[in-house]
Amino acid sequence: MKPVEELFVDELNIKFWKREGEKNKNLYWVKSMLDIDQSLLYPEISNFNHKEIDLLSLSKSRMTVYSILKDGFDNPTHKLAIDLTSANMISNISTFEIDMEVVELFEQYLGKDSKEVLNDLKEEYTRLIYDSYMPFIPPYESIYRGERQVQGKFTWEVSNFYKEFDLIVDGKEMPDHIVHECEFISILSSYEYENRKNENIKEAEKYHKAISEFLDKHLLIWGNKFCLDLVSLTKVPFYRAMALLGKSIFTWENNYIKRGVYEKYPK
Repeated sequence: MKPVEELFVDELNIKFWKREGEKNKNLYWVKSMLDIDQSLLYPEISNFNHKEIDLLSLSKSRMTVYSILKDGFDNPTHKLAIDLTSANMISNISTFEIDMEVVELFEQYLGKDSKEVLNDLKEEYTRLIYDSYMPFIPPYESIYRGERQVQGKFTWEVSNFYKEFDLIVDGKEMPDHIVHECEFISILSSYEYENRKNENIKEAEKYHKAISEFLDKHLLIWGNKFCLDLVSLTKVPFYRAMALLGKSIFTWENNYIKRGVYEKYPK
């Protein structure tokens, strides 16, 4: 760990991190900003056998669950509130094996007024993501990977990865925002699923390899840390549920990729 004076040039930044760093160094993104060791090991899932996984079912499940992560980590919408207050959200997450606590947290919203739920979610999302007062969570890969700024090296790496599949970010957010990275996996999974369903295996394998590579080089490196910070800060059941869901999915993916699947496909 380096002194704050060696990490920042601007005097205001130095004063800010001297004041706030010690108070919030439990957060992974703050550790990254202050050059504190933030290594995090994914737990190993016992009796995990990737050879028994049906790739058609996997691509369909990924398409669904990463769309849920994308919507859940994004600015809340009325549709999200409706899905949450009905049985839609619980039905959608059933495609993956997840912790029962996630289901129980979502169940707390069943039957509630969707407009009231939306207002509560927007208020909490603003506090967690957009608030300028610490503690908050910047949802960008560049920050979590030690660049101390947005629009850094990893922003452009991610953007170039999207362009390989003729995809660009529509809107003002950076390409390495957690929402865009989850959406990218969902889109590629839909491509893989359609090709597997139509028995176009060579094309499907291309997307499967790309998904594994993107997860391995980008989302899995920081996604779990983002989720753990979200668990630490949120006061709302929905965002705790989303953080636990993301943590569960990323842990499963890490076990899947690290057990030989990614290495099957040449870089």
